[in-house]
Amino acid sequence: MDEAHHWERSFQDAALDPSLWANTLANLADHTGSARAQLIGLGDKAISFNWVTHADPWMLEDFEEIDGSHADINFRIAAERINGNRRILFEADYDEAKSALRSDIYLEFCERHQIPHGCQSVLLQETGQMIGFALLRTERDGRTTEESRRIFALADRAARTGVRMQIALEKQGLSLVGGMLGDMSVNCILVDRAGRVGAMTEGAERHMADRAGVLRAIGGRLFGVTQHATREIDRALGDVIDKGGSTHRRLLLARPEDDDGHGETRPFRVDFFRLQQREWSLGFIPAVAVVIRDQDLRGDRDEDARLLGLAFGLTTAEASVALLLAGGLTREQITAVRNISNETLRVQVRNIYAKTGCNREAELVLLLADLLG
Repeated sequence: MDEAHHWERSFQDAALDPSLWANTLANLADHTGSARAQLIGLGDKAISFNWVTHADPWMLEDFEEIDGSHADINFRIAAERINGNRRILFEADYDEAKSALRSDIYLEFCERHQIPHGCQSVLLQETGQMIGFALLRTERDGRTTEESRRIFALADRAARTGVRMQIALEKQGLSLVGGMLGDMSVNCILVDRAGRVGAMTEGAERHMADRAGVLRAIGGRLFGVTQHATREIDRALGDVIDKGGSTHRRLLLARPEDDDGHGETRPFRVDFFRLQQREWSLGFIPAVAVVIRDQDLRGDRDEDARLLGLAFGLTTAEASVALLLAGGLTREQITAVRNISNETLRVQVRNIYAKTGCNREAELVLLLADLLG
């Protein structure tokens, strides 16, 4: 197998089975004599993902702490701004970019984590999303050589194809989820990690088209009908998308009764649910379900069960059991109603607790009362 075919096969396999990305990147680092290889996704407002081989969690946390994705402090991103017409950039481009930085904070970061050298490319650049590819080298590794950059160029071509293939597969999965949403009467919008609207139910579409609605989708992004509401929506999305943030946020949003902003209509309840994430996703799968409900209306049991499935990844059986527990039925009554054994119920309840983050039945009842009440 020649080199080009080796990398084509490696990155294609990673696209089809994203759990292989770590090995594929580590293999590239080894082949080029580099300490680390990196794949990073940058959105308009946040880092979508940042995969670095042989990196301790502190390095990734430190990068976010210094807000290292800005061109005025990060010489790698600055080099892309200056010489982005070239496919692969390396240390000569970094040297040029360093002179224009407003701060040494990223240089100090590179010194702390031993990544002063390397080379890079942009695999994908589109509105609101950039995916970068890089070798990160230590002082001991030294600057990249013509040979290491030749290998990186072969991998770059293969990685471009692999990334586009995985994105296509993720978007296909989003379309399938969107098709499933079509059967739901609840007003639901799916948003990815970059804050892009991916799919919505017909009810959500009608809500946005209605003058009385409180949400709008413009350019693939969610907005409120006032600047204040938009800021609240952005904060809620950011909090739920952030792995260290909330798994659920709720807003009560109303719109002004007249064009001058006087008075308010009856508010809608807008819930933001963090969805279960697949590891090694490029960010084009749903990360948040946004559900809009009239404050005075309750959903029916079937819709509530499907919403729990969407929000927490509960199976149909688990969602039904959760609703019965929330409705006050004892476990003996549930086994009779569901015609299941005590052991089956025990396993389902354990799964419900794990998926919802609850430890006790009382917590689950309060959670569901808050979400569905």
